[in-house]
Amino acid sequence: ASKRPVALSETTREFFGRLGAIWPQADERSAMADIASNDPALVAAAERVLARTPKLDALLRDTLSPTVLSGGVRHNVIPTEAEATLSLRTLPDHSPEQVVAELRRSIAEPQVELSIAAAGCPAPVSSHHSPMFQALRDTIAALDDGIITVPYLSTGATESAYLRRHGVQCYGILPFPLPDEDEAGMHDHDERVSLEAFTFGVRLLY
Repeated sequence: ASKRPVALSETTREFFGRLGAIWPQADERSAMADIASNDPALVAAAERVLARTPKLDALLRDTLSPTVLSGGVRHNVIPTEAEATLSLRTLPDHSPEQVVAELRRSIAEPQVELSIAAAGCPAPVSSHHSPMFQALRDTIAALDDGIITVPYLSTGATESAYLRRHGVQCYGILPFPLPDEDEAGMHDHDERVSLEAFTFGVRLLY
């Protein structure tokens, strides 16, 4: 993950601000309030706390994961070359080119070549002050007033950027209340949604 200084987007600031009001862990709840402050010491301390939880840490910085590795032809032959494909997620105001430039400076090895194989299109974020977002918030509150609706900077890939770049407000919503173990199982071999959560999601979308 990139270690640039934290610069919160409006979406992430709202996310931590609203979620921090109900977050159960006291140290993370405090960090969510501090991360949006203008005090460098508080921000640095909050970063260290939130970094312990990968899905929160990923909202604060660019991330990349090695997803495909290849090299060599036999177990007893030193390969002449090796290749790695990295899956990159950048913050809204960062570009893949900036991250690659940082990697080149960090690696500082002329034999290592870095290139961008494919990239999405830059696009503005959707507003969490729109009538559509308010409709989502009101509907969720009507179904269960114990659920807090917050905007979220998705760390996954989405095709909505191609619509957002033309001014269309797009919202990805996970309508199913899931325990952590079920949410962590997305795309897994035993991915599942309980009937109770599925029923809630259908009612919400209707």
